[in-house]
Amino acid sequence: MQKLNIKLGIAISLLFMLVLMPEAQAQSLEDVFDFDNDNVNDVPEAPINMLIYAGLVVGSYFGIKKIKA
Repeated sequence: MQKLNIKLGIAISLLFMLVLMPEAQAQSLEDVFDFDNDNVNDVPEAPINMLIYAGLVVGSYFGIKKIKA
């Protein structure tokens, strides 16, 4: 009975999240493949933050640890 209540609560909360989630829209194909648009700014590339690499290393560590267990 307790497991049924937990599953029901999870299902209801997921349903509410899906209903209340804002609608997302993607680009149209014309926007994606518009090669005639010359609005490219010549700005230097942004550096990749080192926290991304640290997150990848930590995530790999925990993933390998979980697979071995």
